[in-house]
This record gives sequence, structure tokens and C-alpha cells, in this order.
Amino acid sequence: MISYVVGRNFGHLSRCVPNVRYLKKKGKRVTVYSFGGVHRWLRSNLGSSATKLRPCSGKQIKGVHRKRLLRSRLIVHDWRKEMKPLKSIPKKRRPIICGIYHSDLKIRKSDSKRAIKFKKEVIRDANQTTDVFFHMTLGQPSYIPKMKGTRYVPIPLIVRPISQSAQKVKRKLGLKPNERFILVQMGGGKGKYRYQHINQWYKRIDRLKTKHRIVIAGQLNRGKGYSFKNKRIIKAPLFPNGRDLINAAHIVISKPGMGVLTDCIASKTPLLMLPADSRERVVKNDMLRRLIGSNMCILRNGMSTRQLQKRINKVDKNRKRYTRAYSKVRVNGAQVIGKALLQLYKKKPTHVKKLYPRLLKVTPYSVKKR
Repeated sequence: MISYVVGRNFGHLSRCVPNVRYLKKKGKRVTVYSFGGVHRWLRSNLGSSATKLRPCSGKQIKGVHRKRLLRSRLIVHDWRKEMKPLKSIPKKRRPIICGIYHSDLKIRKSDSKRAIKFKKEVIRDANQTTDVFFHMTLGQPSYIPKMKGTRYVPIPLIVRPISQSAQKVKRKLGLKPNERFILVQMGGGKGKYRYQHINQWYKRIDRLKTKHRIVIAGQLNRGKGYSFKNKRIIKAPLFPNGRDLINAAHIVISKPGMGVLTDCIASKTPLLMLPADSRERVVKNDMLRRLIGSNMCILRNGMSTRQLQKRINKVDKNRKRYTRAYSKVRVNGAQVIGKALLQLYKKKPTHVKKLYPRLLKVTPYSVKKR
């Protein structure tokens, strides 16, 4: 049995779906450990009974689930720092622990102190919580991090296939087949993970006078929400597959996040990222900026509604630039990591060193320094 431990945010949950489906297709039993509030969404995507779901908090990983996890034939987590105590158990007494994360890890002169601190933190967490670190990257990494106690495997983006056509999505939204819309995605985070500037940007978006309709994406954590006055704004229901909504959109405006960036790349949909409010989101802004090769894809605090409208128009005129940049990014990560996980299944951490060359053969990226 494979134990898959995942967080509550869509960027992590969305990757869980194609990864688990691949393993099930290969005949492997998978138990998904996640926060109870996302089980209904997971069940709608993974099937009614084919995959076992267990509610799981950080304390439960260290407590009631510890023995269950140690009985697994393989542990995969995305991205849970609470796995550190399990990694510290002697290698002969536990299964291999694999971790999945997305980020640019190269430290550059132009990086802010917040970005540098975050990148170092990711490498530290990978060393402390994984035997094999699967690093999702936008291309051949120009920097190979020095790992201690774990093996580094760069992989393409993990993407879900489209499950509903753009026309079907538009019908659900009450739009005509040829009617274009701008999708606004603020994320479903709670507490410290909630995007800090939501209301400020909702006010600007509410005042937009655009020829396109505006759709506000539905979220897992439904609160009271913002009361929009603009009658051209549609509040969308929660779609089981968020990529369907992004694929149908003309342009996406979103808080910085890898989930929405991945779906926009796969769907070739232009993305405008909101300004970062955390170390991790600073790095996501930088990743999009470097991919597109322009600052036009990042909004800034203090912009007026008029300036926002001009930026939307500029992005619309530069759609081909986005398409060219997106086309260079590989999106077959689910197949790559699936093949790698099958090679690690039933093996012990003591076998990882010997298996490492075989893992590198399934990824299109090299770990040789250039």
C-alpha cells in the first residue's frame, strides 16, 4: 500500500489527483491522508470507494497515523514538514519517503532577502523530510542544489487533463459559447495562507469596465465573501477540475501560486499575477516574470482600476508572447513521477542510492552541472 500525504491547498491537491490515478491504473492501492475538509472534493475526483481517504493533521502524522504510515510500502508527501520525525527513523525500519515540491531554487543577485530565505528553506525541508526529492521545474534546472541525505530528481510540471470543454464550462456559467471572460482566482487559503490583499483587488475588479465578463472562481473554504456591485460579475461554483475553468478563460488574474501557474501554462491561458504577500509568493512572481520575460505579467500594489484595465489590455495584445513561453514548458510530470514511484515501491531507503541512476532515466532533465 502507498500512503500519499497532501496539504489542503489546490496547488497540492490538484497534483494528487493525476498521481494517484496513475498509481491506481498500475494496480497499486493508495491511501490519501489529507485535511478532512477536502475529502468531499477528493472523493469527487478520485472515485467513490476506490481510494481510501483518512483525515490527517500535522499532529496526527506524528501520532495516530505514525504506525500506519510506517507500515506502508512507500510514502509520498506534497509538501508536509511534519514528515521530519519519520525521516529520522533508522532506514531499515521505515519505507522510502518521497517529497514533491515546486519552486525555483537558484539564488540570484536580483533575489530579495525574502526569496533567498525561502529557497534555502525548501532545500532544508527536502533534506529533512525526504529520501527522494521530486522537484517540479519549468525547464532544465540551471542550478542543482546540494542535498544531504536525499536524492534530487527534477521533473516536469504535473498537470491534470481537461475534463470539460470550454463550451460546457461556459454553459454552466450562463455564458454564450463565444462569450469571453476574465477569471479571478484568489485561492482558498485560510489563516496565514489566505491572500492578504483580496478585498483591495476585489474593489478594483468590481469597478472594471471591460467588454469581457468577469468570473470569480469558487473555493473550498467558502466564507461570507465579497459583495460585488458589478452586474457583469459571475460567482462560479467550485469546479472539481480547476483547469477546466482556466482553459475556458480568456485571461486569468490570480494571487501568486504554482497551481494556477501550472494550469495556465498547460492551457496556454495568459496570467496576470497579483503582488506577493509572502516569501513563497515572491518566488512564484519571479518564476512567471522570468518565463514571460517581462514585468507586464505582475500587477503591483497601489494600481488604480484604470491602470489595471490598461494592463489587462496589454496582456491581451501579447497573447502570442505567453503562448511561445508556455510552449517551452514540459507538462508530463504525472507520467514521469509515476514511473519513478513504481521503481521505489516496496524498496527500503537503503536501496535509494542504487536506484538513483534508474530514477534519472525516467526524467527528461539532467542533474549534471553545466
